[in-house]
Amino acid sequence: MTLLATDPKLLGTFALGTLLGAILVLTIERRRGKTRLSQTSDQQIQKEHSISNVQEALCPFSYPSKPKNATSIPPEITAIIKATTPIVAPLVPAIVKTFYATLFEKHPETKNFFPKVNMSNGVQHESLGASLTAAVVNVEDLSVLSERLTQIFHRHVGLGVIPGHYLAVHGCLMDAVALEVPDEYLKEEVVEAWSNFILLLAGVFIDAEEKLYQDCETRGWRGFKDLKLIGKDVVGKDVVTFTFETEMSIDFKAGQYITVVTPSPEESWGDETRRHYTATGIPGKNQLQCTTKKIGVASNYMHDLLNIGDTLPVAIPVGVSTVDAFKPHVLISAGIGITSTLAASQELPEDKLLLIVHVDRDADAHPLKDRLPKDPKKQLNLYTKETGRLEPKALAERIVSQAAVTDHLDDAVFRICGPTQWMNGVYDELKELGVKNLQCEFFASKKGDK
Repeated sequence: MTLLATDPKLLGTFALGTLLGAILVLTIERRRGKTRLSQTSDQQIQKEHSISNVQEALCPFSYPSKPKNATSIPPEITAIIKATTPIVAPLVPAIVKTFYATLFEKHPETKNFFPKVNMSNGVQHESLGASLTAAVVNVEDLSVLSERLTQIFHRHVGLGVIPGHYLAVHGCLMDAVALEVPDEYLKEEVVEAWSNFILLLAGVFIDAEEKLYQDCETRGWRGFKDLKLIGKDVVGKDVVTFTFETEMSIDFKAGQYITVVTPSPEESWGDETRRHYTATGIPGKNQLQCTTKKIGVASNYMHDLLNIGDTLPVAIPVGVSTVDAFKPHVLISAGIGITSTLAASQELPEDKLLLIVHVDRDADAHPLKDRLPKDPKKQLNLYTKETGRLEPKALAERIVSQAAVTDHLDDAVFRICGPTQWMNGVYDELKELGVKNLQCEFFASKKGDK
């Protein structure tokens, strides 16, 4: 099976997860006065935009044998990491809990990167631990994580993560480890091994994300830019399409997402909210467009308070869950997940669009249907008010039994978008039925709803 996007079972804040082990050893170094890493302030890093300066601050150690690339870690380092992981693993939950508390206390602006629901229900904490496990398990060959890492690079750029944020994470993880890990578990060679491993990865993240930022700048701008709202159209029950004017034509790939920044209500999680939304417009025009359902802080603000002529900070579309127009596709969605289906359908030639499957409450709740292809032979609309709710297994069986699909389980891309738990279920059942190519886009951690 080829997973074209990210495996939901290992998705999370991978950058933070992979930093965890390194900070464990950096803490001991700081205690012993052997590093001054934490003396470089976030403000200084943000003021000095030179990536090379940031990397120098992040990587004060020399490697025993410097790796040639990010997927080649010296064997003496990997051996120590693998040997000490059983010591660190039982302490991870406590470290993670203290880390987030410290991060949000010292750097409250970082709350803007994390949906409150994923913090309150523990999903983000679990994701952090799982991500660390993925890095350590694959320490001898990090290339197997390249797909996951690439998606996270894009997500970081969409959110506006910059090198200074890595230093904030370093400092707060150091504080957490200092409180939770007994000194007796660590020796000097362990400190250096973990430090070199994770500091290398930090530099890789900075380099990769800088390249993406440069690409965004070439296509339009870096980071966020205030765009004027020129269209606000109701396209379903509590669903609105927002169209923003740009000064130049914006190139992007079908399936990528924009990121918007909205103010947050008083006494809310953070002072602003950053959210990804699938770009539902056509590439190459002097506008960017997204379609949102009124279900959260950002979408509530956009629906209730954003009016024609107002501006909103918007980032250039990024994302790796794009559409290969040379392959046949089955597009599967539920609720507002239809935005992914719309983006794909606008890119696919007629002969490559096998079937559109959409699950919703009823026809009135079905958004954007007027912008989708009209061929009834390629439509399977399932309204739960009429049919009752289909469990993932029943839905998957119904999909693969369709005449347009039966002979394409091996070569077609089955693109799924909807609530996270629903995606997980449909994904697993289609895989069980023999579907080879499954593509999902997860904008949150595994258990967090989209």
